[in-house]
Amino acid sequence: MDFGLSIDVLLSRLLTAGVAQPPRLSMKLQPPGAPILIGAWSRDDDFAIHPVGSKPKRTVICPEAETRPFLIPSHTYLFKIATGWKAQQLWAEVIAYQIGCLVGLTVPPAFLAYDERTGELGVLIEFFYGFPGEAEPARFFHGIDFIRRFREASNGDRPHDLRTNISICRAYRVPNHLEWWARTLAFDALIGNTDRHTENWGFLIRSRPGRGHHYELAPVYDNGTSLGFQQADLKKLLEPGAMAGFIAKGLHHCGWDRNTDAPTPHMDLCEKLAVASAIAGAAMRNVIRFGEDDLRSLVSRNVCAEIDVPFCTERAELVTAIVLARRARLSAVLGE
Repeated sequence: MDFGLSIDVLLSRLLTAGVAQPPRLSMKLQPPGAPILIGAWSRDDDFAIHPVGSKPKRTVICPEAETRPFLIPSHTYLFKIATGWKAQQLWAEVIAYQIGCLVGLTVPPAFLAYDERTGELGVLIEFFYGFPGEAEPARFFHGIDFIRRFREASNGDRPHDLRTNISICRAYRVPNHLEWWARTLAFDALIGNTDRHTENWGFLIRSRPGRGHHYELAPVYDNGTSLGFQQADLKKLLEPGAMAGFIAKGLHHCGWDRNTDAPTPHMDLCEKLAVASAIAGAAMRNVIRFGEDDLRSLVSRNVCAEIDVPFCTERAELVTAIVLARRARLSAVLGE
């Protein structure tokens, strides 16, 4: 199956060389149990209310005098709120960011935050463009903006299939797009993200005088619909056979191609791509090469009981079990 692969042969050799663990990315961490207070942060006048998505969200600006090393002074952040049965999405977003760093993916930093003026607890996410003093500022476009150019018909959030997404990236000469999609699919399968819809991935486009436009895929953002956030019974999934059924029900938003354009089981989608491309298979296998002890330490670091939406030890154990079980299933599918 031809995806018009343009990745250098050297990269293929590196990816198939059997690296022991994925390269970790530098991780920004806030002190455990200490939400960032944003009540005094100013609102972004251009995006006072963020326009995309179902959860309440707004954009705020980090104070110029900020000195904490994990925050960027004068930069824009997205503050997202989840309540009721979705409240644990706050923690899922934070931990998904940390797992992304662990497995070597570029994911926007996410922190627990509290607006003391409104009494709202939420997650604070660093904007992945518009950085202060940036030499070549980028504009951001959602995937749907390009899908509409390639497909005449549209029914809500469909069509949305992996092969069309890859073809779009190839058409715009996006560097390393196949590796990006492979690693993102593996990451989504690892955390059980069901919400990678057409507005939850996109492009950063930079205008370079005399050199035209440069396209790149944006960081892997909006990862909160994951990690068993909806599970109220923290012991049920740990019962014999329950975890396997839970994983089997997980669907990625993407279909495989135009003829099978429907949400597809995570593992099936990863297997199809691995069979279609050795490079993609190697990239996905590299995502699941992380230390179990590293994962346990990372998840347990977030345990916090003294807030309105606690992350307890039992939930930390469940989240860890979910990720390890998904990794085992991915390993079997990918022949790791």
